[in-house]
Amino acid sequence: MTPEIWQYTLKVLDRKALSRKNLTAKLSRAGFDADDVEEAVARAVELGCCNDNALASWRAASCAANNYGMRRIKEKLRTVNVSPEAFAAALSEQADGE
Repeated sequence: MTPEIWQYTLKVLDRKALSRKNLTAKLSRAGFDADDVEEAVARAVELGCCNDNALASWRAASCAANNYGMRRIKEKLRTVNVSPEAFAAALSEQADGE
């Protein structure tokens, strides 16, 4: 992994929390090599900079705080492209809280 991709990864994640899938797409669109993208994303996940579970949980809790129903929470979670496991865990957390 080149220092340039790691700097770009940190810059992107400093601006906005992204799911693993969205971070991969963003780095690929920026023109970085696929192997470097995979390594940068893996490192970001390992360091906790990119966390699908935390992102999904935060998004679902934010929607619930705005009195969104479960259908609308699901719609909002789909927009952040988190993993299916993170999606299910966030919905479960909100269902337990209702």
